[in-house]
Amino acid sequence: MRHTDAELIQRTLSGDETAYASLLGKYEKRVYARVLRKVGDFQDAQEVTQDVFLRAYENLSTLRDPDHFAGWLHVITTRVCVSWLRKQRPVMRSLEGMLVKEREKLSYRRYVSEQCQTETTEALQDTVEQMLRMLPRHERTVVRLYYLREMQLTEIGKRLGVSVNTIKSRLRRAQRRLQEKIVP
Repeated sequence: MRHTDAELIQRTLSGDETAYASLLGKYEKRVYARVLRKVGDFQDAQEVTQDVFLRAYENLSTLRDPDHFAGWLHVITTRVCVSWLRKQRPVMRSLEGMLVKEREKLSYRRYVSEQCQTETTEALQDTVEQMLRMLPRHERTVVRLYYLREMQLTEIGKRLGVSVNTIKSRLRRAQRRLQEKIVP
């Protein structure tokens, strides 16, 4: 039996920790994907995601309308990401006080770092696209909608005109096929 967010929140506020674990399980993938897009690093995204859920748990009693938990969680996610990004900013130094060689060295390091990051991102995107091309069209479509567009199973089912169970089985088959390709 699936419980609504409002029920899970009420149970959490009454001291049922398993209810919050259910909420976390329901939203963890979505929050992690948002955080990853903002911070750009897998490990940092995991830490920030934990911070988001900790902040949500600590402030759960301030949520006025439990039916709007998803939107409230999105706001917390955005605020935690912004806060984290602010802390990551490098300390600014005046260019006037730097030697020319020091400025050139910093510029070059930044350029190399940005190039590496761009190349890594492009290589990862190419790999994902190659892997997706190995799937049959109907499975590839479901994987893209579910993982890349973050659509719910029911939304995908409505869009494609098939049942949620069909969507689930296509996802499982696609995962199995991809896993077989990665780990022979």
